[in-house]
Amino acid sequence: MEKHKNNIYFLIYVLMSVMGLVFLYYLNQAKGDSYTINQTIKNVVIALISFYLFKFQSAERIIKFPFPKLKIPIFHIAVSFFLIVIVLIVGESTKGAVRRLNLFGFGSFQPSYYSRIVMIGISSYVISKNLDIIRENNLVLFLKKNYLSLIYVVTSGIVIFIEPHLSVLIITFLSIFLLFVIAGLRLKTILIMLLIVLIGVSAIFMLGKSYRFKRLRVYKKYMLINPYRDEVKVTADEERQVKESLIAISCGKLFGNEEKFTNTLKQYVSESNTDYIFTLICDVSGFIVAVLVLALYAFLLFGLLIRSFKIEDVFYRYFAMGLCFNLIITVVVNTGVAISVLPSTGVSLPFISYGGTAFLFDSLSLVLILKLLELKDLEQE
Repeated sequence: MEKHKNNIYFLIYVLMSVMGLVFLYYLNQAKGDSYTINQTIKNVVIALISFYLFKFQSAERIIKFPFPKLKIPIFHIAVSFFLIVIVLIVGESTKGAVRRLNLFGFGSFQPSYYSRIVMIGISSYVISKNLDIIRENNLVLFLKKNYLSLIYVVTSGIVIFIEPHLSVLIITFLSIFLLFVIAGLRLKTILIMLLIVLIGVSAIFMLGKSYRFKRLRVYKKYMLINPYRDEVKVTADEERQVKESLIAISCGKLFGNEEKFTNTLKQYVSESNTDYIFTLICDVSGFIVAVLVLALYAFLLFGLLIRSFKIEDVFYRYFAMGLCFNLIITVVVNTGVAISVLPSTGVSLPFISYGGTAFLFDSLSLVLILKLLELKDLEQE
């Protein structure tokens, strides 16, 4: 029965990947961009092949590769950290960020997506070994026992911040924070951590680049609940992306825009193949299909999250939950940005958006969750 559920989740993943291909095909055909279409097909094929190959490996073998006798994944820690550091030295600069490694004619690779999984894995391991200490709120003992693991997670976060790839960083740490909350962190500590996060985010905006202030101003103007939105002054160029996204969504109505070339296909909304692909779905296919996509995500990710709670091995349980949280938050942020519930962040929609590295590691996160759930099934047998 449990393996049957895993097959259903796999079919949903394939269905969403195909849906993404269809939407991106229409968009790029309207642009006359055959290169992006070919790249999209290549990315999906690579991810599907990787997904299929990983299905034949055990979760323990994947996590501890190539040293199965070690308790922590030394290989993944070393490689992920090396890659995010080396990208700062030899990486490609795109829109003011240095996140990509050129693969010499085979595309590019963003190591921060790999580090995201490793950081969640290490944090899950630390939590699993220190549940009593976390519940007792003994911060000094916790730091003393786990300082090496914490140094890796914090240092990796700092490097990703320098790139910068803030969307990955924020979603990763939010996922880890939720794991600590589930582990039994006391309310006082939770509030202190939230205050620290608030101060950190404020510092990012105060000391960061000017485009973040522009995004925040646009968000204040178009956010759902702001009685003073008319007083917010933004230029036409600054508000164009968010404004056109909302117009495109409203034009989609129930069953999609009746025009042959919709707002997104006319390229009024830039980044409609990645950050604003949910806008494309609403515009081309309408409210009904958009709700169907969200329902598929809910069934897939919340179904996996609920089953993750039942994994007996504590480390694997928290790791599976952390990966679920990461995918859920990513979906919420992407769709929230499209409808202006959240400020623009640059997050792709898992399994649907164009983007090789994000698509690949979202897919690997999913297959790893399924493999961890298979361990639960073996334990129950």
